[in-house]
Amino acid sequence: LGPCTIGKNCWIGPNVVIGTPAEDFSTLDQFNNSDPNIWNLKQGFGIFIGDNVIIREHVAIHQGVARKTTINDNVFLMHGSHVGHDVYIDKNVTISPLTAIGGYCKIFENANLGMSSVIHQKLNIGAYSMIGMNSTVTKNINPFELYYGSPAKKHGLNIRLMKKMNYSDSQIENLISYYEENKNIPDFVVKYINQTDGIKQFIINNLIVIENNKFKISSYDNLICKNKAIKTKEDFRQESEREMMIQLNKI
Repeated sequence: LGPCTIGKNCWIGPNVVIGTPAEDFSTLDQFNNSDPNIWNLKQGFGIFIGDNVIIREHVAIHQGVARKTTINDNVFLMHGSHVGHDVYIDKNVTISPLTAIGGYCKIFENANLGMSSVIHQKLNIGAYSMIGMNSTVTKNINPFELYYGSPAKKHGLNIRLMKKMNYSDSQIENLISYYEENKNIPDFVVKYINQTDGIKQFIINNLIVIENNKFKISSYDNLICKNKAIKTKEDFRQESEREMMIQLNKI
């Protein structure tokens, strides 16, 4: 156990390794020392683990070389998973057995990484996305998307998670309609959804809720925002970003 901070109500299984130096060229001097018993655990930035985290048997978590390796509240790290140096894992993320996450990756809220998936270093895995088992991920994954294969390819939206989170059928159909029309998640959603809790909730509401004068994204014709008629994609994008920045400044 190296330098780390561990929150409340965490469960850590047997043979877990937390806080050893990064598998990074900057740490090689620790292994080239003439004394094989010297291992400078204080050289890195350490590890932060939040509350209610479950870490099962044989998990390895390396400390950062540029910042703390961070695992936020309610994360489930299953048997044999590997968390590389400087990785950031957001709240409510599930990491399945034997998954390997390369250094500097960011795994955002409610993402689910399937068994034996491999994530290349320095990638972002978007909020509410899902990676299928045995997948090799070599590029950023957008929020809500479902990827699997080697290399991993896009296969639509993570409908299962939205149902699990009690989104209504109309909300899900609305997002599917937008996705099928545009073959992607809106750029402003990708840009902002991985920010603070308040802005994420604002984006989710305006992305998939079609009642109460919220944005209606199933069609860009006569999109409605409070007291405004938005008729083009550019109008929609600009107004969305303006409203989101207002919300962000309130946090």
